[in-house]
Amino acid sequence: MDSLIMHNVSYKSSISEILANGDVSIAPDDFECSLKFADFAKQIRYYQGPRRVKEKLAELWNVSTQNLFIGFGVDDIVNHLIAILGHGKSVATFWPAYPFSEKLAQNAKCSIVRIPLEDTGHYPKVLSDRVVSAIPKIVVLVNPTNPGGKTISHESVMTYLQQLPQTLFVVDEAYIDFIQERTVFPLARETNRLLVVRSFSKGFGLPGLRVGMAFCQNNELIAQLEEARFFFFTPLSIEGALWALSHENVWRTTIELNLKIKEKIMYLVNQIEGISPVMTETNFVLVRVNPGIDMVCLQKECLQCGLHFWWFNETKLFQDYFGHPIKHASLKNTFRISPVNMENIDKLASLLKMAVNRSQI
Repeated sequence: MDSLIMHNVSYKSSISEILANGDVSIAPDDFECSLKFADFAKQIRYYQGPRRVKEKLAELWNVSTQNLFIGFGVDDIVNHLIAILGHGKSVATFWPAYPFSEKLAQNAKCSIVRIPLEDTGHYPKVLSDRVVSAIPKIVVLVNPTNPGGKTISHESVMTYLQQLPQTLFVVDEAYIDFIQERTVFPLARETNRLLVVRSFSKGFGLPGLRVGMAFCQNNELIAQLEEARFFFFTPLSIEGALWALSHENVWRTTIELNLKIKEKIMYLVNQIEGISPVMTETNFVLVRVNPGIDMVCLQKECLQCGLHFWWFNETKLFQDYFGHPIKHASLKNTFRISPVNMENIDKLASLLKMAVNRSQI
Protein backbone atom coordinates (compact mmCIF):
# COMPACT_ATOMS: atom_id res chain seq x y z
CA MET A 1 0.00 0.00 0.00
CA ASP A 2 2.88 2.37 0.79
CA SER A 3 4.34 1.92 -2.69
CA LEU A 4 0.89 2.36 -4.24
CA ILE A 5 0.31 5.72 -2.60
CA MET A 6 3.92 6.89 -3.04
CA HIS A 7 3.18 7.66 -6.69
CA ASN A 8 0.27 9.92 -5.80
CA VAL A 9 1.16 11.60 -2.53
CA SER A 10 4.31 12.90 -0.85
CA TYR A 11 3.91 11.92 2.77
CA LYS A 12 5.86 12.26 6.01
CA SER A 13 4.06 9.72 8.16
CA SER A 14 2.99 6.10 7.97
CA ILE A 15 -0.23 5.03 6.25
CA SER A 16 -1.86 4.41 9.61
CA GLU A 17 -1.09 7.97 10.68
CA ILE A 18 -2.45 9.34 7.42
CA LEU A 19 -5.70 7.48 7.92
CA ALA A 20 -5.88 8.53 11.57
CA ASN A 21 -5.31 12.27 11.31
CA GLY A 22 -4.59 13.16 7.69
CA ASP A 23 -1.06 14.34 8.57
CA VAL A 24 0.28 14.40 5.04
CA SER A 25 2.01 16.79 2.67
CA ILE A 26 0.23 16.78 -0.67
CA ALA A 27 1.17 18.47 -3.89
CA PRO A 28 -1.83 20.55 -5.09
CA ASP A 29 -2.18 18.68 -8.38
CA ASP A 30 -2.21 15.35 -6.56
CA PHE A 31 -4.72 16.30 -3.89
CA GLU A 32 -7.86 14.80 -5.45
CA CYS A 33 -6.10 11.60 -6.50
CA SER A 34 -4.55 11.24 -3.07
CA LEU A 35 -7.90 11.54 -1.37
CA LYS A 36 -9.22 8.70 -3.56
CA PHE A 37 -6.34 6.44 -2.58
CA ALA A 38 -6.73 7.35 1.08
CA ASP A 39 -10.43 6.47 0.89
CA PHE A 40 -9.52 3.20 -0.87
CA ALA A 41 -7.00 2.44 1.90
CA LYS A 42 -9.69 3.00 4.53
CA GLN A 43 -12.00 0.56 2.77
CA ILE A 44 -9.48 -2.28 2.69
CA ARG A 45 -8.42 -1.97 6.32
CA TYR A 46 -11.05 -4.49 7.37
CA TYR A 47 -12.50 -7.80 6.29
CA GLN A 48 -16.11 -7.91 5.18
CA GLY A 49 -18.70 -10.60 5.68
CA PRO A 50 -20.80 -11.99 2.81
CA ARG A 51 -24.19 -10.88 4.20
CA ARG A 52 -24.95 -8.38 1.41
CA VAL A 53 -23.98 -10.86 -1.30
CA LYS A 54 -26.22 -13.50 0.27
CA GLU A 55 -29.12 -11.06 0.44
CA LYS A 56 -28.68 -10.11 -3.22
CA LEU A 57 -28.47 -13.76 -4.29
CA ALA A 58 -31.52 -14.64 -2.20
CA GLU A 59 -33.42 -11.92 -4.04
CA LEU A 60 -32.25 -13.06 -7.49
CA TRP A 61 -32.75 -16.78 -6.87
CA ASN A 62 -35.89 -16.41 -4.74
CA VAL A 63 -34.45 -18.43 -1.87
CA SER A 64 -33.70 -17.87 1.80
CA THR A 65 -30.30 -16.58 2.93
CA GLN A 66 -30.29 -19.54 5.34
CA ASN A 67 -29.86 -21.80 2.31
CA LEU A 68 -26.86 -19.90 0.89
CA PHE A 69 -23.16 -20.05 1.62
CA ILE A 70 -20.49 -17.79 0.14
CA GLY A 71 -16.93 -19.10 -0.04
CA PHE A 72 -13.56 -18.19 -1.54
CA GLY A 73 -14.35 -19.80 -4.87
CA VAL A 74 -15.86 -23.19 -5.62
CA ASP A 75 -12.81 -25.10 -4.41
CA ASP A 76 -13.06 -23.49 -0.95
CA ILE A 77 -16.69 -24.58 -0.62
CA VAL A 78 -15.94 -28.15 -1.70
CA ASN A 79 -12.96 -28.22 0.65
CA HIS A 80 -15.19 -27.23 3.58
CA LEU A 81 -17.77 -29.87 2.66
CA ILE A 82 -15.19 -32.63 2.48
CA ALA A 83 -13.63 -31.54 5.78
CA ILE A 84 -17.02 -31.48 7.54
CA LEU A 85 -18.69 -34.57 6.09
CA GLY A 86 -16.11 -36.66 4.30
CA HIS A 87 -12.99 -36.66 6.48
CA GLY A 88 -11.62 -40.18 6.51
CA LYS A 89 -14.59 -41.47 4.56
CA SER A 90 -15.31 -42.23 0.89
CA VAL A 91 -15.67 -39.48 -1.73
CA ALA A 92 -16.70 -40.21 -5.32
CA THR A 93 -15.72 -38.13 -8.35
CA PHE A 94 -16.39 -38.53 -12.04
CA TRP A 95 -13.56 -38.94 -14.54
CA PRO A 96 -12.17 -37.28 -16.58
CA ALA A 97 -12.19 -34.06 -14.61
CA TYR A 98 -9.68 -31.65 -13.22
CA PRO A 99 -8.69 -33.38 -10.01
CA PHE A 100 -9.02 -30.57 -7.47
CA SER A 101 -11.82 -32.48 -5.70
CA GLU A 102 -9.65 -35.58 -5.53
CA LYS A 103 -6.75 -33.60 -4.12
CA LEU A 104 -8.99 -32.06 -1.47
CA ALA A 105 -10.30 -35.53 -0.62
CA GLN A 106 -6.76 -36.87 -0.37
CA ASN A 107 -5.87 -34.05 2.03
CA ALA A 108 -8.83 -35.11 4.20
CA LYS A 109 -7.59 -38.74 4.17
CA CYS A 110 -10.62 -39.91 2.19
CA SER A 111 -10.77 -42.97 0.02
CA ILE A 112 -11.56 -41.94 -3.56
CA VAL A 113 -14.02 -43.71 -5.84
CA ARG A 114 -13.64 -42.77 -9.51
CA ILE A 115 -16.74 -42.99 -11.65
CA PRO A 116 -15.83 -43.09 -15.35
CA LEU A 117 -17.86 -41.08 -17.82
CA GLU A 118 -19.07 -42.84 -20.94
CA ASP A 119 -16.72 -42.96 -23.95
CA THR A 120 -18.71 -40.06 -25.44
CA GLY A 121 -17.94 -37.95 -22.36
CA HIS A 122 -21.54 -38.08 -21.08
CA TYR A 123 -22.61 -39.11 -17.60
CA PRO A 124 -23.79 -42.72 -17.18
CA LYS A 125 -27.53 -43.11 -16.71
CA VAL A 126 -27.02 -45.19 -13.57
CA LEU A 127 -24.19 -45.72 -11.09
CA SER A 128 -22.40 -49.06 -11.16
CA ASP A 129 -22.69 -51.62 -8.35
CA ARG A 130 -19.05 -50.85 -7.46
CA VAL A 131 -19.92 -47.21 -6.71
CA VAL A 132 -23.14 -48.02 -4.88
CA SER A 133 -21.45 -50.62 -2.66
CA ALA A 134 -18.77 -48.07 -1.69
CA ILE A 135 -21.51 -45.87 -0.14
CA PRO A 136 -19.59 -42.60 -0.65
CA LYS A 137 -20.33 -39.83 1.82
CA ILE A 138 -20.05 -37.22 -0.95
CA VAL A 139 -20.32 -37.42 -4.75
CA VAL A 140 -18.92 -34.48 -6.70
CA LEU A 141 -20.38 -33.82 -10.16
CA VAL A 142 -19.48 -31.07 -12.63
CA ASN A 143 -22.25 -29.66 -14.82
CA PRO A 144 -21.23 -29.10 -17.57
CA THR A 145 -18.21 -31.36 -17.29
CA ASN A 146 -14.75 -29.89 -17.49
CA PRO A 147 -12.83 -30.57 -19.71
CA GLY A 148 -15.49 -32.39 -21.75
CA GLY A 149 -18.24 -29.77 -21.73
CA LYS A 150 -21.21 -32.16 -21.32
CA THR A 151 -24.23 -31.60 -19.06
CA ILE A 152 -26.05 -34.11 -16.88
CA SER A 153 -29.76 -34.86 -17.24
CA HIS A 154 -32.22 -34.37 -14.40
CA GLU A 155 -33.20 -38.01 -14.80
CA SER A 156 -29.65 -39.18 -14.11
CA VAL A 157 -29.35 -36.98 -11.03
CA MET A 158 -32.62 -38.33 -9.63
CA THR A 159 -31.48 -41.89 -10.32
CA TYR A 160 -28.18 -41.28 -8.51
CA LEU A 161 -30.04 -39.84 -5.51
CA GLN A 162 -32.23 -42.93 -5.35
CA GLN A 163 -29.24 -45.28 -5.66
CA LEU A 164 -27.35 -43.55 -2.83
CA PRO A 165 -30.02 -42.42 -0.33
CA GLN A 166 -27.50 -41.40 2.38
CA THR A 167 -25.11 -39.45 0.13
CA LEU A 168 -24.68 -35.71 -0.40
CA PHE A 169 -24.32 -34.76 -4.07
CA VAL A 170 -22.30 -31.63 -4.81
CA VAL A 171 -22.80 -30.21 -8.30
CA ASP A 172 -20.18 -27.75 -9.54
CA GLU A 173 -21.95 -25.48 -12.04
CA ALA A 174 -19.10 -23.08 -12.78
CA TYR A 175 -19.88 -23.19 -16.53
CA ILE A 176 -23.68 -23.31 -16.30
CA ASP A 177 -24.10 -19.64 -17.27
CA PHE A 178 -23.47 -20.67 -20.88
CA ILE A 179 -26.34 -23.17 -20.90
CA GLN A 180 -28.62 -22.18 -18.05
CA GLU A 181 -31.52 -24.36 -19.15
CA ARG A 182 -29.50 -27.46 -18.14
CA THR A 183 -28.95 -26.43 -14.52
CA VAL A 184 -29.89 -28.87 -11.74
CA PHE A 185 -30.86 -25.95 -9.47
CA PRO A 186 -34.60 -26.79 -9.64
CA LEU A 187 -33.81 -30.27 -8.29
CA ALA A 188 -31.83 -28.76 -5.41
CA ARG A 189 -35.01 -26.99 -4.31
CA GLU A 190 -36.69 -30.38 -3.88
CA THR A 191 -34.12 -32.28 -1.80
CA ASN A 192 -31.72 -31.53 1.02
CA ARG A 193 -29.07 -33.89 -0.42
CA LEU A 194 -28.17 -31.78 -3.43
CA LEU A 195 -25.84 -28.80 -3.06
CA VAL A 196 -25.19 -26.59 -6.10
CA VAL A 197 -22.06 -24.43 -6.28
CA ARG A 198 -21.42 -21.63 -8.74
CA SER A 199 -18.65 -19.17 -9.51
CA PHE A 200 -18.03 -15.62 -10.70
CA SER A 201 -15.09 -16.88 -12.78
CA LYS A 202 -16.72 -17.97 -16.03
CA GLY A 203 -20.02 -16.29 -16.94
CA PHE A 204 -19.23 -13.14 -14.99
CA GLY A 205 -15.61 -13.13 -16.20
CA LEU A 206 -14.31 -12.22 -12.70
CA PRO A 207 -12.04 -15.08 -11.55
CA GLY A 208 -9.86 -12.75 -9.49
CA LEU A 209 -12.69 -12.04 -7.04
CA ARG A 210 -12.37 -15.55 -5.58
CA VAL A 211 -16.06 -15.68 -4.64
CA GLY A 212 -18.10 -18.88 -4.87
CA MET A 213 -21.80 -19.43 -4.16
CA ALA A 214 -23.56 -22.50 -2.78
CA PHE A 215 -27.24 -23.35 -2.41
CA CYS A 216 -28.73 -26.24 -0.45
CA GLN A 217 -32.10 -26.85 1.19
CA ASN A 218 -30.31 -28.38 4.19
CA ASN A 219 -30.14 -25.42 6.59
CA GLU A 220 -28.07 -27.40 9.08
CA LEU A 221 -25.39 -28.11 6.48
CA ILE A 222 -25.22 -24.42 5.52
CA ALA A 223 -24.88 -23.56 9.23
CA GLN A 224 -22.01 -26.05 9.53
CA LEU A 225 -20.26 -24.40 6.60
CA GLU A 226 -20.64 -21.01 8.28
CA GLU A 227 -19.19 -22.35 11.53
CA ALA A 228 -16.18 -23.73 9.65
CA ARG A 229 -15.40 -20.37 8.02
CA PHE A 230 -11.91 -19.17 8.96
CA PHE A 231 -11.78 -15.74 7.32
CA PHE A 232 -14.02 -13.18 5.71
CA PHE A 233 -13.56 -11.38 2.40
CA THR A 234 -11.77 -8.31 1.15
CA PRO A 235 -14.06 -5.35 0.38
CA LEU A 236 -12.92 -5.58 -3.25
CA SER A 237 -14.34 -9.09 -3.55
CA ILE A 238 -17.64 -8.18 -1.91
CA GLU A 239 -18.14 -4.96 -3.87
CA GLY A 240 -17.15 -6.69 -7.12
CA ALA A 241 -19.60 -9.52 -6.51
CA LEU A 242 -22.41 -7.10 -5.66
CA TRP A 243 -21.69 -5.03 -8.75
CA ALA A 244 -21.75 -8.12 -10.97
CA LEU A 245 -25.02 -9.38 -9.49
CA SER A 246 -26.58 -5.94 -9.90
CA HIS A 247 -25.61 -5.54 -13.57
CA GLU A 248 -27.28 -8.46 -15.30
CA ASN A 249 -27.10 -6.72 -18.68
CA VAL A 250 -23.30 -6.60 -18.49
CA TRP A 251 -22.66 -10.25 -17.69
CA ARG A 252 -25.35 -11.45 -20.08
CA THR A 253 -23.60 -9.44 -22.81
CA THR A 254 -20.32 -11.11 -21.82
CA ILE A 255 -21.92 -14.56 -22.10
CA GLU A 256 -23.44 -13.76 -25.49
CA LEU A 257 -20.09 -12.50 -26.78
CA ASN A 258 -18.34 -15.67 -25.59
CA LEU A 259 -20.88 -17.85 -27.35
CA LYS A 260 -20.58 -15.83 -30.57
CA ILE A 261 -16.81 -16.26 -30.48
CA LYS A 262 -17.24 -19.98 -29.88
CA GLU A 263 -19.66 -20.24 -32.81
CA LYS A 264 -17.22 -18.49 -35.13
CA ILE A 265 -14.32 -20.71 -34.03
CA MET A 266 -16.47 -23.81 -34.58
CA TYR A 267 -17.37 -22.59 -38.08
CA LEU A 268 -13.75 -21.88 -39.05
CA VAL A 269 -12.49 -25.18 -37.63
CA ASN A 270 -15.13 -27.03 -39.60
CA GLN A 271 -13.74 -25.55 -42.83
CA ILE A 272 -10.25 -27.00 -42.28
CA GLU A 273 -9.64 -30.52 -43.57
CA GLY A 274 -7.88 -32.75 -41.07
CA ILE A 275 -9.51 -31.33 -37.94
CA SER A 276 -13.09 -31.21 -36.67
CA PRO A 277 -14.90 -29.44 -33.81
CA VAL A 278 -16.36 -31.44 -30.94
CA MET A 279 -19.68 -30.15 -29.64
CA THR A 280 -19.59 -28.79 -26.08
CA GLU A 281 -22.20 -27.11 -23.91
CA THR A 282 -19.82 -24.48 -22.55
CA ASN A 283 -17.91 -21.49 -23.90
CA PHE A 284 -14.73 -23.37 -24.80
CA VAL A 285 -14.05 -25.30 -28.00
CA LEU A 286 -12.76 -28.85 -28.31
CA VAL A 287 -11.06 -29.80 -31.57
CA ARG A 288 -10.19 -33.33 -32.73
CA VAL A 289 -7.20 -33.68 -35.05
CA ASN A 290 -5.68 -36.32 -37.31
CA PRO A 291 -2.78 -38.17 -35.65
CA GLY A 292 -0.22 -36.81 -38.16
CA ILE A 293 -0.46 -33.19 -36.98
CA ASP A 294 2.48 -31.95 -34.90
CA MET A 295 0.57 -30.89 -31.81
CA VAL A 296 3.66 -29.92 -29.82
CA CYS A 297 4.56 -27.35 -32.46
CA LEU A 298 0.96 -26.11 -32.73
CA GLN A 299 0.70 -25.78 -28.97
CA LYS A 300 3.89 -23.72 -28.85
CA GLU A 301 2.70 -21.42 -31.65
CA CYS A 302 -0.68 -20.88 -30.01
CA LEU A 303 0.83 -20.08 -26.64
CA GLN A 304 3.24 -17.63 -28.25
CA CYS A 305 0.24 -15.80 -29.70
CA GLY A 306 -1.54 -15.69 -26.35
CA LEU A 307 -4.01 -18.43 -27.24
CA HIS A 308 -4.81 -20.80 -24.34
CA PHE A 309 -4.22 -24.25 -25.76
CA TRP A 310 -4.53 -27.57 -23.91
CA TRP A 311 -3.52 -30.77 -25.69
CA PHE A 312 -4.99 -33.72 -23.79
CA ASN A 313 -2.62 -36.30 -25.24
CA GLU A 314 0.34 -34.27 -23.93
CA THR A 315 0.50 -35.79 -20.45
CA LYS A 316 3.42 -33.72 -19.21
CA LEU A 317 1.34 -30.54 -19.20
CA PHE A 318 -1.15 -32.01 -16.75
CA GLN A 319 1.41 -33.95 -14.74
CA ASP A 320 3.20 -30.70 -14.04
CA TYR A 321 0.14 -28.63 -13.20
CA PHE A 322 -2.43 -31.07 -11.87
CA GLY A 323 -0.31 -33.99 -10.67
CA HIS A 324 -1.45 -36.66 -13.12
CA PRO A 325 -2.58 -36.85 -16.75
CA ILE A 326 -6.10 -36.58 -18.09
CA LYS A 327 -6.80 -39.46 -20.46
CA HIS A 328 -10.16 -40.61 -21.78
CA ALA A 329 -11.64 -41.90 -25.03
CA SER A 330 -13.72 -38.72 -25.40
CA LEU A 331 -10.53 -36.61 -25.36
CA LYS A 332 -8.32 -38.72 -27.60
CA ASN A 333 -6.43 -36.64 -30.21
CA THR A 334 -8.28 -33.63 -28.88
CA PHE A 335 -7.21 -30.18 -27.79
CA ARG A 336 -9.08 -27.37 -26.14
CA ILE A 337 -9.07 -23.70 -27.09
CA SER A 338 -10.40 -21.33 -24.48
CA PRO A 339 -12.32 -18.24 -25.60
CA VAL A 340 -10.25 -15.63 -27.45
CA ASN A 341 -11.13 -12.12 -28.54
CA MET A 342 -12.48 -11.57 -32.03
CA GLU A 343 -9.15 -10.22 -33.26
CA ASN A 344 -7.40 -13.52 -32.49
CA ILE A 345 -9.88 -15.84 -34.20
CA ASP A 346 -8.36 -15.38 -37.65
CA LYS A 347 -4.90 -15.87 -36.17
CA LEU A 348 -6.05 -19.15 -34.65
CA ALA A 349 -7.50 -20.31 -37.98
CA SER A 350 -4.24 -19.47 -39.72
CA LEU A 351 -2.20 -21.48 -37.21
CA LEU A 352 -4.52 -24.47 -37.57
CA LYS A 353 -4.24 -24.38 -41.37
CA MET A 354 -0.44 -24.20 -41.15
CA ALA A 355 -0.38 -27.22 -38.80
CA VAL A 356 -2.54 -29.25 -41.19
CA ASN A 357 -0.40 -28.26 -44.18
CA ARG A 358 2.81 -29.29 -42.36
CA SER A 359 1.31 -32.72 -41.69
CA GLN A 360 0.70 -33.25 -45.43
CA ILE A 361 4.27 -32.53 -46.54
